[in-house]
Amino acid sequence: PSDPPATAAAPPPAPGPPKRKSRWGQTSTPGPQPIPTPENAVALALAGTTSILDLLPGMPSNLTPTQMETLSTLQTRLRIANSRLENLELQAEAVDDLPRGHPDRSPSPPPIYGIDGKRRNTRAVRWRERYTTDRQDCLEQMMELNPSLRPPGFVKRRRHLKINIPVAEHPTYNFIGLIIGPRGKTQKEMENKTGCKIAIRGKGSIKE
Repeated sequence: PSDPPATAAAPPPAPGPPKRKSRWGQTSTPGPQPIPTPENAVALALAGTTSILDLLPGMPSNLTPTQMETLSTLQTRLRIANSRLENLELQAEAVDDLPRGHPDRSPSPPPIYGIDGKRRNTRAVRWRERYTTDRQDCLEQMMELNPSLRPPGFVKRRRHLKINIPVAEHPTYNFIGLIIGPRGKTQKEMENKTGCKIAIRGKGSIKE
């Protein structure tokens, strides 16, 4: 019998265009995230930072070098405050478990209890007030750099400052007339310059 005729092998198919990556495709599952502690909270807060404008993309990019440096400092403080607030209870418990006199355990103030018998100035409560205030300060200063920025759910605080007038030390001096001015002109000028509302309270603030 004769051998079958030899046939040429078919050439491999030409590679087609690369497939586009689907945003609905499977993604790798991230590993467990480390829990922030007083030792690594700052490092975790600064991890993954690529730009000083990545936290609030609504910030303008045409800032001066001084404003950019200020914004970078504010964002660093904001990341640290957010990182501390995420696991604040665990961090406070870890510090409370340290023995008294440990260098990482700061002394606590005298306890204050509410009408329900629960302590109102625990370490977690004090830390929450501190970092919440720090985060609020950072956001308000960022809004000064960009007045059009309004983070969702953010409400600017109303600040109050009480200044005592030394009427008892200087009983003959007309402090009220100096503050109000003729027909309230001086008071209105100070309010326009400072953006604050000036209110005079107490004895002698109203003509009798």
